[in-house]
Formats: sequence, C-alpha cells, structure tokens
Amino acid sequence: MPLNARITVGLFLTFMVNYAERIAISFAGPSIMTSLSLTPAEFGIVISAFGVGYMVSQIPGGLLADRWGVKRLLVLGPIVWAFCSGLTGMMSTLAGFVVARVAMGSAEGLCAPSYYKTVGEFVSPKFRPAALSLALSGLLVGMALAGPVVVHLIAAVGWRWMFVMLGIPAILVGLSMLWFIPRRGTVIETEDAALHDDTPMRRPPDRRGFLLLSLSNMCTDIAQYGFSGWLPSYLFFARGIELKAMGVLGSLPYIFGFVGLLLFGWLSSSLFKRHNAYVMIGCFVAAGVSMFAAYQASSTSLAVAGLCSTAFFMYGTFGPKGASVIRLTPKATRGAYVGFYNTTGQIGGAAAPAVIGLLVGASGSFAGGFIFMITALLVAACCFALLIPYLSPARTAARQ
Repeated sequence: MPLNARITVGLFLTFMVNYAERIAISFAGPSIMTSLSLTPAEFGIVISAFGVGYMVSQIPGGLLADRWGVKRLLVLGPIVWAFCSGLTGMMSTLAGFVVARVAMGSAEGLCAPSYYKTVGEFVSPKFRPAALSLALSGLLVGMALAGPVVVHLIAAVGWRWMFVMLGIPAILVGLSMLWFIPRRGTVIETEDAALHDDTPMRRPPDRRGFLLLSLSNMCTDIAQYGFSGWLPSYLFFARGIELKAMGVLGSLPYIFGFVGLLLFGWLSSSLFKRHNAYVMIGCFVAAGVSMFAAYQASSTSLAVAGLCSTAFFMYGTFGPKGASVIRLTPKATRGAYVGFYNTTGQIGGAAAPAVIGLLVGASGSFAGGFIFMITALLVAACCFALLIPYLSPARTAARQ
C-alpha cells in the first residue's frame, strides 16, 4: 500500500474509534441522567470534563510527539482509551464520572498533536488537504455509527456494559498502528514543494495571526463540542424523539457531515487550494444559518434537516483548517506548536457543554445554547477573514 494511503487509512481507523467512544456518552445521556437523577447542568459538567482533560494534555502530547515520534503515542493511546471507557461504565456519582472523563480526555489529548505531525511528516504536500479530509472523515463515520450501536447496546446490556464493550475496538486499532505508522525518518516525496507551499516558515505567525488562529479554533470547538455533546439530548427532550429512533436520527447529521468533510477537502485540494480561508468562511456562516433554521423549525423533520445542514458545513471546515495549521507551523516543532494551538481551542471545547447545560437548566429551553454556538461560528468566520493575508502564498513566501 502506498505510504500516503497507508497513513490515511490508519488515521481514519483511529479517528473512527476515537470519536465513537467519545460521543457514546452523549447518546447514553438520557439513560444516564434518568438512572442516576442527574440534572442537565450536572450532565453538562460530565461532558465538559472530557474537554478539560483533552485541553491540559495537548502541550505535553506535542512535546512527546517531537521527542519520541508519533508511533509510540498512536499505538499506546487507543489502549489507554479502552481502559478509560470501561472505567466510565463503573461510575455512579458525578465526581466519579468527572474523574473518568478527565482521564479519557487526557489519554486522547496526548495523541492529538500526533495526527497533524503524522500527516506533516509522512504525507506528500500536494495530498495533505485530501489526506486530512479522508482521515478526519473517520470521526464522522464513528459518530454516525455510534448512535445505532450505542442505543442497541444500551437496550441489550445496559449503558454500563456498553462503555466496557466499546473498549475492544480501541485495543485492536492501537495494535494495528504498529503497521500503519512508519518508523521515524521515512522519506516522502516533496516534488513541487514550492507549488504546494510545503516549505515551513522560519517562525510561527506573528502574535496577531496566532491569536486569530487560536480564537478561531476555540470558537470551532465551542460549536462542535456543543453540537455533538447535546444533539441526542436535544432530540430526546426538546423534540420528543424516543430512544430507539434517536439512534438513527441522531446519527443522520454526521452522515451529512461526512459528505461535507470530503467535499470541501477535495475542493481545498483542487479548485480552491490557494483559497482555503474563503472556503472556511463560507462554511462557518452557512453552518450558523443552518443551526438557526434548525432551532426555529416548526417540525421535527425540518429540525433534523437543519441539523444535517449544520453538520455538512461545520465539519466541512476540518480538512482545509487542518491543512492551514500544518502550513503555518515550523516542521521541527510542529507537534509542540499544534499542541499549543489545540490547547487554546480546547478552552472552548471544555467550556461549551457545561455552559449549554447551565443555560438549559436555568431556562428550561435550548435557545441559549443555540445562540451560544451560532455566535461562536460567526466569530470563527470573522477570524478567518482576518487571517486571509497570513494564508496567501505571497505572504507566506515573503515571511521565509
């Protein structure tokens, strides 16, 4: 198998299992809240606990990736996730859930910088946007599969054993990384490097550019974590969808997100390869409009359609955004830089579920949560509008 394809497939499988385990608690949310008498605000804290662990482990994960190489982290990481998933199923108190989810977030966060570093080290420059989009599509596949699988397992064995059983695929994926990830020092083709802007900048973006990039990531994570963390509960409590139907309908937006991710990843590698910022601006605005339409919808079917459109555009930004991050980072310290960038983004990811839970608990409505996420999407669009000069080929060449 060609190296580009091998890396892409390996990361696809990792993302698929990673996000299926990560989002399982969202689909199990109504069952957990009912059986343990947790309020929306308390359950929001549980979801946010993962983001806290994910946030604090980003910089250490980046430093370890630069020092040890990505292979060790991508082999051991999924095995640790499996243990943490089983640990989640053993908890019966709010404090216990928080500890288990912080541990799981920390384990996954240690590996996160390695994803970008792996693509930057082993994938040819001209294939990176497409490779990132294909690999990241695994997270949408994992989310789409999580709904039916989690609902079926809860009905069959209960939510506790569901978390234990989800650890098995993680162990298998971790072992498979022994083959998928090449050894350090493997050479990739770098022809046409100037055309594809592979030459790293001698220094990261200046302070203004870095702050804009970090703020955009924070806002993106607010929308993404809020959306994925509360979507099943919104359909269950606000739209009255039963648990069995929720498994299918709750997965439908992620199928559309999968299509959007691949489509905009392809566009960013072909027609708009020099204009990724414009692709992201359009996607963020369209996602915000779609989310507003979903909340205002007069029927459940229209609401689901609006949520599908939201996912289509919101996850469509993942490929071009990841390629932009790689392009703006120095090769030698890419892991550490991405770790710092992810840390600032995860402030939003850690806060969003808890903030939405508090808003829902205080008002008895999801309106405040939707306004919070829509605002974040529009701010992300503004950030990339201001980042256009930093992402233009002429500006990049001038900064060498």
